Amino acid sequence: MSEIKVNKEGLAYQLEIMKTSGNDIDVSTSGVSSDGVDTLVTSMKYIQQHKQIAELLSLYKQLISKDADDIKEMQNAVSTMDRLIAGNIDNLALPF
Repeated sequence: MSEIKVNKEGLAYQLEIMKTSGNDIDVSTSGVSSDGVDTLVTSMKYIQQHKQIAELLSLYKQLISKDADDIKEMQNAVSTMDRLIAGNIDNLALPF
């Protein structure tokens, strides 16, 4: 049998970078300039597109955080399986 090896510190560091990068996404806006826009209709479309982009960035930010959490959960499961395979049942912390 083989073992699955995970560099826990390296993975934890990369997950922290991943979460930080998601948190660094700034979805706030100070306003939308309509300079150079000829009509009110065009200006309203521009503002609506800007709002949609902000909503997508907010969703992307949430997904990055969720992905990092899911990878961490997977790391814990792999570590548990690694200990089982290695026969270190005494050190195994089962969730049930």
